[in-house]
Amino acid sequence: MRILLKYIFWALAFLSLIIYYFLGTKLGHISIRYLVEDYASKKMNNKLEILSLDINNYPLIKAEIQINDTARLSLEGNSDSDNMNIAYHLRGESFHWNTRNFIYPINLQGTIHGKRSALLVQGEGEVFDGKTSYSFIRKSSNIENLKLNLEDISAKYLLEFVNYKLPLEGNVDAFFNFEYLSSFRKKGKVIITMKKASMPEVLKDVEFSLNGTIEYKDLLRNFFVDIDSESGKLNIANGHYNKSAKLLTAEYDLQINELADFKNFLGHRYQGKLNTVGKLKYEAKNISLIGDSTSYGGLLEYRYKNKELELEFKHVSLEKLLHQLSFPALLEANVYGSASYDMQDKIVLINTALKEARFRRTKMTDTIYKVTGIDILKDVYNNSLFTAAYQNFVLTSFLQIDNGVNHLYLRDTRMNSKTNKITADFEVLIEEQEFVGEIYGTLKDPKVNLDISKLIKYQIKKKVNNFFGRIKSLK
Repeated sequence: MRILLKYIFWALAFLSLIIYYFLGTKLGHISIRYLVEDYASKKMNNKLEILSLDINNYPLIKAEIQINDTARLSLEGNSDSDNMNIAYHLRGESFHWNTRNFIYPINLQGTIHGKRSALLVQGEGEVFDGKTSYSFIRKSSNIENLKLNLEDISAKYLLEFVNYKLPLEGNVDAFFNFEYLSSFRKKGKVIITMKKASMPEVLKDVEFSLNGTIEYKDLLRNFFVDIDSESGKLNIANGHYNKSAKLLTAEYDLQINELADFKNFLGHRYQGKLNTVGKLKYEAKNISLIGDSTSYGGLLEYRYKNKELELEFKHVSLEKLLHQLSFPALLEANVYGSASYDMQDKIVLINTALKEARFRRTKMTDTIYKVTGIDILKDVYNNSLFTAAYQNFVLTSFLQIDNGVNHLYLRDTRMNSKTNKITADFEVLIEEQEFVGEIYGTLKDPKVNLDISKLIKYQIKKKVNNFFGRIKSLK
């Protein structure tokens, strides 16, 4: 918005500036056209070609000017500097001024009247493939009482004009109301509305509405933004920006209905809902976030700064968390602990404790039951932990499920989110029966290889003990 206001100030200043040099100087009254052209072009650093100039009834004038071989400006009316009343018409398929290229059709017409020291400029027309109307008082160093309305203009054209790279498409309604506006000071408000907007590079085939307000008081800004779509909502409230300190703060409330819709933007297929609230801070070109989410059955707190994300888990559902990361959940548990994500090197580290852990039914649990007759789904494990590291699409982890009597260890587990492959070694001790094995294959169709040698030894020993126990009882 700062860049947009800069360009608006430039555009509005142009309308009155050209009047001043053509009509408010003595040289402008000379009937020798090429002298006026040469003077005005040098003074304004742009090529101005006077196609016609009629000052026979001065101070009534009539002029036709071509600007930098692009748009034309027509002027007609009373050029008296104490009581100016000029009608203007600026139109063209393109418009070039200084280093600014306006490559879209422009058609503006209106009036300029009053004293040269305080010109009232009014007008309306078509710009950025939409409509506009405006009025303001142009003084020597600033603009006062500005009212500018942009209706149904192209967001894409507007962003291209101000050289701002944002993949936003759709039509914009904007209203500017300022008491005063200059390069250094400004007081007023901007209201922006988009009924049907889109960002194809972020969210394909999804439209959203956008409503925002920015209040200006010299170096201070207050703002809020509301974005609403079928994919979710974003509310930014209590926004404040201090231009002198280059400090921005705001509160946000983000609701995403399906993370899978953002796969191209996020670079990974996350899934499920996400609701989060927090505070953001932008200072010295660095953004930081502090927030939390209750989307996972407990409380997930996070802090982001300098491309580092830190997480704190408090009674968070492991099943819901792994589901959102598109990884299969081998068990249900409540997670306590921490994790960190280095976004620059793309490294994730996890160190957590698991409470109230229960196995979910999988091929591994079915195989254990088939071979041993033991149902490991019935036990609850409170002395458990999970540590992991994630880099280059590979999650390497160690899982310890233990309740002091029975345990299961998943050692050297490797899950690849890109190839969907999984490998893991496991050790199980349940009801005094011990066996080991490995898991391999894909995340969607894992295979289990069970080494039952220890289990056979246990079963043989148990049967021998039972046999000698019966012999002793016979004696």
